Amino acid sequence: IVAFNDGKGAGRVQKLKIMPDATPMRFVNGGIEVRTNNNFDNNWTEEETELVNLIDLKNRVDANKAPQRNYLMNSAFWAGRDYWIDSASEFTVDTEFLYDGHPTGKLSVSGLTSDGWKGFENNNLPHTGKKISTGESYTFSLWYYIADPSTFEGSTFNIYIKGTNQSGSVVTIASNTIAPGSTEGIWRRAWTSVTATQDYTDVYVYGCLVRNGTVWVADLKFEKGETPTGW
Repeated sequence: IVAFNDGKGAGRVQKLKIMPDATPMRFVNGGIEVRTNNNFDNNWTEEETELVNLIDLKNRVDANKAPQRNYLMNSAFWAGRDYWIDSASEFTVDTEFLYDGHPTGKLSVSGLTSDGWKGFENNNLPHTGKKISTGESYTFSLWYYIADPSTFEGSTFNIYIKGTNQSGSVVTIASNTIAPGSTEGIWRRAWTSVTATQDYTDVYVYGCLVRNGTVWVADLKFEKGETPTGW
């Protein structure tokens, strides 16, 4: 317990008590470092330090909120590519690289020298004709895994909510551009949300690689609300 001037503002440390089961932690760029032993000195080593990424932690907390209805059919790929309509041939179901015990979707594109926008879409929500009315909020989310950022060659992985507007044009309602980091190899959650300012019909979700890259996706979800909930 550290008391700063009896709660009246900045002041000297009056008393410091370290509990026997306390865990040393410190704030750093990118998150919080947690020490795996109980030594409260300044001699931190890489071997005894674990980094907790605050963004990943927030995503995990959001994922455990009370789940809303998922409007996507076959969102865990148990039925292969069923309901994933007009998917690129580069999009396959991977039954060996699993997420939480079930298959994943794998999108792998290489050799392109110009943007190809190859990807996957699901417009059975739960049937063709899904609508979003003015004032309604919806979120499309998924977990994604990038094993090797170099396969992207500067490209990005994009996700979209699309639909037909009141003028009869197919438009992007919401989107998120995901650029791979220099260090990957972990599952991350991404999403895009919208609060509609007009009515949309024939709504669907779409994900694609702008050019090259390899990415796995899992637990895709389209739901009501401005933030994603558990799958």
